[in-house]
Amino acid sequence: MRNLRVPDPHATWTEDDGRAALEAWRASGDSLAAFARRERLGVQRLYWWKRRLGWDAPRQALAPLSSVPAMVIGTPAASPGITIRLPNGLTIEVADASPAWGAAASTTRNGGTHTIATRAPLTSNASSLNKELRRNVGVHETGSSPGVGWPAWWPAWYGPQVKLRLVLAWVAVTACSFTADSTGGDAGNPAGGDGGVDALPEPSVCATVGVAECAGDVVRTCVSAGQLPVETTCAWGCAGASPGAACVQLAPSGGWETQATGDTTSFTGLEEVTLPDGAILNGDDGSISGAAGASSFRAAGIGTDAGIDYQQRVIGMTAREVGVYRFRKLTISNLNLTGTRAIALVADEGITITGVVDGVPACEVADTRTPGPGGYPGGLKFESGQPTPPGGGGTHGDDGNDQGGGGGGHGAIGGDGGNSPGTGGAVFGVAGITLLVGGGGGGGGDNHANAGHGGGGGAAIHLVANGPIVISGGAPGGVNAGGCGGREGDGSNDGGGGGGAGGAILIEAPAVMIGATLAVNGGGGGGGSTGGGVNSVGQKGQLSRTPATGGPAGDGSVGGGGAAGGGSLTGGVGTDGDGGGGGGGIGRIRINTRAGAAIITSATLSPGPNAPGTTYSEGTATVR
Repeated sequence: MRNLRVPDPHATWTEDDGRAALEAWRASGDSLAAFARRERLGVQRLYWWKRRLGWDAPRQALAPLSSVPAMVIGTPAASPGITIRLPNGLTIEVADASPAWGAAASTTRNGGTHTIATRAPLTSNASSLNKELRRNVGVHETGSSPGVGWPAWWPAWYGPQVKLRLVLAWVAVTACSFTADSTGGDAGNPAGGDGGVDALPEPSVCATVGVAECAGDVVRTCVSAGQLPVETTCAWGCAGASPGAACVQLAPSGGWETQATGDTTSFTGLEEVTLPDGAILNGDDGSISGAAGASSFRAAGIGTDAGIDYQQRVIGMTAREVGVYRFRKLTISNLNLTGTRAIALVADEGITITGVVDGVPACEVADTRTPGPGGYPGGLKFESGQPTPPGGGGTHGDDGNDQGGGGGGHGAIGGDGGNSPGTGGAVFGVAGITLLVGGGGGGGGDNHANAGHGGGGGAAIHLVANGPIVISGGAPGGVNAGGCGGREGDGSNDGGGGGGAGGAILIEAPAVMIGATLAVNGGGGGGGSTGGGVNSVGQKGQLSRTPATGGPAGDGSVGGGGAAGGGSLTGGVGTDGDGGGGGGGIGRIRINTRAGAAIITSATLSPGPNAPGTTYSEGTATVR
């Protein structure tokens, strides 16, 4: 077998060099974009050689089409479907479409029909349609119905989830002018073509050192006179005019990162890492261990170990901190987050999650006051949760009998304690999660000996990447930043503790794809005056849209239910009489991408984007 080589990206290529590069790409099995990124080549340069050497079949005009029969893959669902109308009159009907399809430019909603405005006119036939959709049309979520997979046209390098069971119908396509590759795409592309990237001319030999210019999302920098410029693909785009063009960089939200630290831009010495299934990550000391009883995967300490960097950063003007783990590329199956600091996972080339990232401590069997990483602790009996009211902590019961503590607040208020002046915690924070802090703690019960403690608030979790973030695995998988339930009042006159509020999930990447569950639900309030010996702890926030239940009554009163996407976003009120604790309020979810919208399909979001008063939001990432 012939040895395949990749030519020097800084040199002027001959035809043999161009052919060698394309042969190496074809043998790799990668898409052209993924191959170019890995080998540090300019993707436009590869496209130019692809056309120059005839690897693209000649383009020819097609005869006018009257119609194309629908292609069915799988069984269509009984849904109103979605119609995508493109600027040239082409209509695409998606029948098995519980996720809604949205454009990065705009979406107009009208019942079950969505009209899509793309960024550029469509000038392709069926074989090139995938290219235009991939470049111009995004996907948006309206529900959590199972059975719809990932868009088949999404680039293979974004992960393995590239199947979509849908119906595509071309309706009345007449009098349209189309041109396309007769081979149905990029000839010889084993990944089905990259498309959507216009080939640029071969770069010119450098005359002046230091000159840099943008070529699409590529910056070409002259480092040596008489040589071709060095090409760098910019994940977040290229900006600035020659001679001072440069890649723009993400300016993350969360309040912990500054440009000087280089936490999201410098990854020298870091490795591609697959964490062991069931790994335990401690945000306080930087350690990562295997599942319970397994050996250490990364030792504790600041700096780089096992190809993973760990740092501690202060969050804005607060006294709180975040533990920052940095990787070249990260793959997670199931991961447990521990410690008191908020946790940020940062990767240059992308993050893939196929299982559960769990930020909820074992609070139903341990101390309920313990928050998730970055959350606020619940109060002891006769003590309010943190942040101290009028912050998001629930207030405690008073000196009287049977008074429950209020649930913690965050994105919404917590529930009041039963029979009590213990009120639910207030709303704090903003939709964009500019400070990476978790949920408020629930207030403790009254001043009797066995009154319940409040539940700890949910975790603050930040996922950041300069490549795609893919969270898959369906309903069993996802990210949980739920609050802990309140402890029961274990006596005849003892009020229950309030539940902790849900935490914060902040995700930032050029493209984000969610095919699992994201949940920031509040914990349930503890039962009041249960009579002793009864386990009536409120349920912790679940990885679903189902509200956490308040602690059962026993001989007393039921605690208030926690907030969740499938119920109220505010915490439930504890039952009067024997003073059940109030439930914790909902937390916050924020996704920032380059286009301003995430790809959501077969996902469960709690809260979802369409809930009244929702604390789920998406936006365009800030760059600098």
